[in-house]
Amino acid sequence: MPPEVSDAAVTARVLISPDLNVNPAETVVKPDDPSQRSPDPSPSGSPEAKPTIFALGDAIAFALRNNPRLRSARAAIQRARGQEQVAFAPFLPQFDIHGQYGATSHNLAPGIPAQEGFLLATTPGTHSYAQTELALEWILYDFGRTGGRYRQAFARERIAELQRVRADETVAFDVAATYLDVLLARASRRVQEDAIRRAEAILGDTRTRLKGGVVEREDVLRAEVQLSESREALVLAREGEFDAVARLNNAMGRNAGLPLEVIDLEVQSPLPGALAHLLEQAAAQRPEVGLARQAVAAAQEGRQAANAEFLPKIFVRADVGYTDGTNVATGFQQGGVCTWTRRSIPAACIAVNCGRPTRRSRPPSLTPRPSSTSLASR
Repeated sequence: MPPEVSDAAVTARVLISPDLNVNPAETVVKPDDPSQRSPDPSPSGSPEAKPTIFALGDAIAFALRNNPRLRSARAAIQRARGQEQVAFAPFLPQFDIHGQYGATSHNLAPGIPAQEGFLLATTPGTHSYAQTELALEWILYDFGRTGGRYRQAFARERIAELQRVRADETVAFDVAATYLDVLLARASRRVQEDAIRRAEAILGDTRTRLKGGVVEREDVLRAEVQLSESREALVLAREGEFDAVARLNNAMGRNAGLPLEVIDLEVQSPLPGALAHLLEQAAAQRPEVGLARQAVAAAQEGRQAANAEFLPKIFVRADVGYTDGTNVATGFQQGGVCTWTRRSIPAACIAVNCGRPTRRSRPPSLTPRPSSTSLASR
């Protein structure tokens, strides 16, 4: 079992230490204070026990190493590569070892007939035999069935790679968006703190004016309500700040309950070009375009492989073996055969229609029907 899905790893991503300070005074620090920046976290993916200060580039780099979504995308690529190797295997010869041992009465032939031939009985009587064979089978031509499946597997591998690239971009975008959400939430909190200070100043001034007989009691009550509303808005802003920090932790692949501090952005970089130029660049370089093309290619190759089910498969087979026994021909044996097989038409129709047979009629047997020209010599 991978260490990422062990009980200890799952618990570490969900739980936090009870003595951990999850309410830091500030979630945003100034960029001109490098002494507050902690060392770059290790790529092992273990949760940090202390608050970590991240710049935007550091947060994106951390997420690209530790986000579980990207680990799943990498695993999908490995699976697609394995399926491609499986699809390539039919191009190679297949070696088999066969053996049969038994005894028959005088009125039965010895052994089970094979495609290359059968054992010969030399004299009447009970037969006992022991046969061992080494066989080689190689497909000569199957009208695009194997090639279509291999190219389909190759297209699926390309799809998995493009999905991983898109996942990287999505994670980087999510981290950048939540990073800006933290900055926005911190700015909203500062606005509410200023509003509270202003409401307190207004309330103090109104009470002073009330003592001087300049204002009415209702003005003091109105200032107290304004102060209460500002304090409530500060609570909501603080809650939004905590939510933004938790979302950023989640996007980075960290425990959502861990404290986090980000570095403020002083200057926003301008767009790298005009809007029309950026749209053209996106249409040419976005991974979704290549992903759609590979999906169409995989579907076309799958249809080609399904159409090949209507046609026969031609292969050669060669055997070499040794037989020993009583009242049978013994010694070394060798043989070869060129065979073609075809599936029944209903079976091929099922393959083309994505495995959806009709309910009214049951398809006949799908057992291949061999037709061979034997070159065996025993």
